[in-house]
Amino acid sequence: MRQILEGNLENAIQTRDLKLSLMNADEAVLAIWTISEAWPVKWGLSEFKDGENNELAVETLELTYTHINKNA
Repeated sequence: MRQILEGNLENAIQTRDLKLSLMNADEAVLAIWTISEAWPVKWGLSEFKDGENNELAVETLELTYTHINKNA
């Protein structure tokens, strides 16, 4: 994926079908989304400050897709 987002798109982007699950702290599934023909359009990592604040690093991935459906 990194080559796609940082490259010059010499290779064709391959879409993927995905299932995204929202789970609670006990790992019980609360909701499921089925995503059709997804591909990455943006990727990022939060900035590390001074290392003394015990802050979380957050990685984000933005996808584009052709269809999304919420299941049970």
